[in-house]
Amino acid sequence: MTRVRVGCVHLLIAVSTVWVTQAQMGFVFPPVRIQAFSPRGIRVSVPDVEGITALLFDGNINKRIMYDKGNIHGFVTTKTNGYWVLDDPTVELHSGDVINYNVLLETGKFENSPIFNGHFKSQQRYVVFNLERRSPSDTSLTIAESKNIKCNQSVTVVFNNNTPICSGQIIFEEDYGTLKEDVWQIEQYIPTEDPAYPFVSYQRSAVSVANMALHIAAKLQQTEPGFTSSSLYTFTLDLTDGCTGQMCKKQPSGADILPPVISGRITSKNFAFKYGTVIVRAKMPKGDWLYPEILLQPLIRNYGDTNYASGIINIASARGNEYLVANSKDYGRHVLYAGPIMDLKCREQLLQNKILVNKSWADNFHEYSLRWTPQYLTFSVDKEDWIHIEPGARGLVSRFPDNCTDLPRERLASSSELAPFDDLFHISLGLAVGGSTEFKDDLTTKADWPKPWRNSARKAMLNFWKDIDAWYPTWKQPELLIDYIKVIAL
Repeated sequence: MTRVRVGCVHLLIAVSTVWVTQAQMGFVFPPVRIQAFSPRGIRVSVPDVEGITALLFDGNINKRIMYDKGNIHGFVTTKTNGYWVLDDPTVELHSGDVINYNVLLETGKFENSPIFNGHFKSQQRYVVFNLERRSPSDTSLTIAESKNIKCNQSVTVVFNNNTPICSGQIIFEEDYGTLKEDVWQIEQYIPTEDPAYPFVSYQRSAVSVANMALHIAAKLQQTEPGFTSSSLYTFTLDLTDGCTGQMCKKQPSGADILPPVISGRITSKNFAFKYGTVIVRAKMPKGDWLYPEILLQPLIRNYGDTNYASGIINIASARGNEYLVANSKDYGRHVLYAGPIMDLKCREQLLQNKILVNKSWADNFHEYSLRWTPQYLTFSVDKEDWIHIEPGARGLVSRFPDNCTDLPRERLASSSELAPFDDLFHISLGLAVGGSTEFKDDLTTKADWPKPWRNSARKAMLNFWKDIDAWYPTWKQPELLIDYIKVIAL
């Protein structure tokens, strides 16, 4: 095997044919669709665009692909009904398999030369979620495009989309081969308007992609260049350059110190939807007072701006403490919790817990999912349903007692039965620390060590910081890892 360097891209020379990529202004690489079939079979399809003359595909199952021939390989020179289709009925795949692949779209040969001109996408990744069954008449088209199969229109709504959405259609997919800033907004601000008041600032440096996973890590502000432990009392934290909202600059004053922890958060930039199934494969953090946030947040807060009036959906979370109890009840990282939140005072009204015996949710990756319909919310972990929430007789708001005073009851009662979860929401992923909502005041850690701050205290963040010698040594895995996200239309 020999490689040639053309325009900073290394490409394979195979079977005496030289493949070359050439950047062409204005070319938009069409979507590559991969389907896995039961009991065997894989299909790769690419819609035809002007100029394509062939499709070359190389993929490996559950191992890295470089620029060599993969164990899934095909060269297609004829399009079928407007698609370039590679179909291999011999490949056996299973749910959870990862196909790492390269794909080249040939757009012709240079005159009097064996070198082909084309467009190349390398080291892509596809995760097998479900195995499809072929229809008897399906021989050459992808199932979604087959004229023999009707598109059942979904109730799912996608922001700024004017085309019909079919039931079962993938409307969003991210596998974090790279951090796509056209897809995700990397947040940078001090979250003073967050009802949870976490003890962090969100900064770009806490967000990265490595080993095909998103990493959102927590680290100490005092370790940053120009900062020391005393800086939290005296320095100005200025995040104006690249600030994405809320407070961008802070000067400490007395007990009101700078946020002692840097963490990260990303938000889907141009994607928001109403109703669908969200699937997230994630690994939770390990470390005292850390908690991950895998959320759906309202795109526009139609029911109010404060105290969760417009709702958020916590798809999955687990506190980072190894040992965390109150009144003999476990609150540590053995406990998964999730559910919708609509009221600050009664934020736990619809949250539920699931305990993992003899293990923690931070030991391994797990697949967390939410099925959001106009009638109910169902939460699953590793394909097992564990929460099902339906509205009461007068809507979801009727599930809350009268003393939950932050709810906009009249507005909710005049809307749909699942309000406020009847509007467009977008995806938010982050890692937070401390704050005023996730940790009860009477919690203790190992050796009955008490939680160092009270949620309503003016010095809450300062008292948390003063206890650094107790909590910082426990930060053995202070990051949220996301393997992939997928959103599927109902």
